[in-house]
Amino acid sequence: MPQKNTDVKAEKSGKTDVAGLLIWLLTSVLVVIADQISKWLVVKYIKPLADGITVIPGLFDFRYLENTGAAFGILSDHRWVHTAVSTVAIAGIIIYLIVKRKDRRSRWINAAAGMIIGGGIGNLIDRYMQGYVVDFIETKFMKFAIFNVADSFVTVGTAILAVCLISAEIREEKKRKAAKPEEPENSHV
Repeated sequence: MPQKNTDVKAEKSGKTDVAGLLIWLLTSVLVVIADQISKWLVVKYIKPLADGITVIPGLFDFRYLENTGAAFGILSDHRWVHTAVSTVAIAGIIIYLIVKRKDRRSRWINAAAGMIIGGGIGNLIDRYMQGYVVDFIETKFMKFAIFNVADSFVTVGTAILAVCLISAEIREEKKRKAAKPEEPENSHV
């Protein structure tokens, strides 16, 4: 009888693992598609315009930019360094998802990882194919680097992942405290 319970748990775990795999895989693919379509549209319609276009006055514009650097244009013209670092980071996240079975069950962690992986792959495609990343979203309400859809997903995915991991740690700490027997207040008597 105990063997049957174990099999049921393993079966449920397997289903959850497949669902988690599908979530991050599908999210990654959708992010890459959205990123590449947005960049194609920008190259076709925004690049020919010298000043870009105002999308929402005072909030943001679309302006074509070829970014040969990393975030905020740092380390310009070091294409292979950025490519190597991005590839290692993406591989690391995928390995983490495969190895950490418990975390893989969280839909939020899977979706966040998919956003980060998809965004990283979207920018890697640009680096491999063109030697630069197409950026185009320019904020007008504050001075900030011009970015793209992939960057947005990496940022949002990272924020969601941080919240999930911090929340998980808080829950684990509460469980540890609840499992620890309390000492009486006047134990020195």
